[in-house]
Amino acid sequence: MKRQRVAEGEVRMAIRAKGIAAVEEVEAVVLETDGSFSVIKKSKTDSRTALEGVC
Repeated sequence: MKRQRVAEGEVRMAIRAKGIAAVEEVEAVVLETDGSFSVIKKSKTDSRTALEGVC
């Protein structure tokens, strides 16, 4: 996060914007190439195909 100059508050704001109240419900937050954040909620299944190729 530091290398990309992303503040923790920005990540938490992206999570709240998706209507998620608890960070524990989040599998990942991805910084997209356009500067936006994608928030991926934890799933009951173990499918993580949307996270393929994300470092």
